[in-house]
Amino acid sequence: MTALAIPAAGLRERARDLARHYGAAKLANAALAELGYRLRTRDPLGDPTTLVVELTTHCQLRCPLCPTGIAAPGRTRQHIRAEDFQAIVDRYRRTALRLFLTDWGEPLLHPRAAELIAYAESRGLWTAISTNGMHLPDDLARALVEARLSHATFSIDGASQESYERYRVRGELATVLGNVERLVAARNALGSRRPHVSWQFLVFRHNQHEVEAARAKARELGVELDVRAGGLGGPNESPHEGRSAPDKLAWLVDDPRWPEARGYFAAEPYLEDRHCWWLWKALVVSPTGSAPPCCCTFDERHDVGNVFTSGPDEVRRSPRARRMRAVFRGDPLPAGEPVVCERCDVFKRPV
Repeated sequence: MTALAIPAAGLRERARDLARHYGAAKLANAALAELGYRLRTRDPLGDPTTLVVELTTHCQLRCPLCPTGIAAPGRTRQHIRAEDFQAIVDRYRRTALRLFLTDWGEPLLHPRAAELIAYAESRGLWTAISTNGMHLPDDLARALVEARLSHATFSIDGASQESYERYRVRGELATVLGNVERLVAARNALGSRRPHVSWQFLVFRHNQHEVEAARAKARELGVELDVRAGGLGGPNESPHEGRSAPDKLAWLVDDPRWPEARGYFAAEPYLEDRHCWWLWKALVVSPTGSAPPCCCTFDERHDVGNVFTSGPDEVRRSPRARRMRAVFRGDPLPAGEPVVCERCDVFKRPV
């Protein structure tokens, strides 16, 4: 019923968005990439359908379970250069379905964030950011709408300052909620449907009692609430590593409504009953050009190569990338340095 109420101009705009973001060539590439994933081919069969190109590795918060927040060594802190970002966008503009601009840093700290988003959208890429929401002045909020950003997620883990700042250290809840309101107001003032705005609430033991209050506040703000269990991990690799039992229990949600949180500490060896899709269908690029195998690995020593010096196609077919895929293919591993995927406990590996 809602679709029938959209004005003709709105329907035309939506049709143009769909054609730009999901054209025939992109869908054909997606099918090819999926085939390679299902067959577990030695090299990917298609271009990546998901791009993660991080705008910056800087962040002003000090979240205690984030390697950036605890200033863990291993990844260079810098903004991506505009020309490097544009080169990646231009290479995959006809095949990638979606572009995420966040991994370990706060994307809106990049001084040209809105300009880079506008460039990607003008080349037909669906774009998304995940932001802590602390930096969003009026001019930036308007610029993000004018850039036609597709999706903005605000990470807000609490409905009171006391709960919120337990994880989002140095954050101010009132400031972030005001910035959510600012972005929604800018979108409405400009008569746009974009960006879609969501509030991500990571549930931990200390904030689980505030989910319903957050839900009510999200309705008031006119945004979607995305509630998910907070996961723990060491500063580098997997959700199981790097934490002592007391530290785990201090954060672990104990509300039975969030049983998925216990998966991080259960006896089962894997969090997902499938093999890794990142190595076949995605490309992650840090601001230096160094390419992690997925969004979970922080230390640059585990990256598969540098796309700015070697080229993205070469990096995806590098000996290290092939060794990583061999882990999930069940192949005998070639001689060489072990790769981080050999101890992954997120995706299922052949026995």
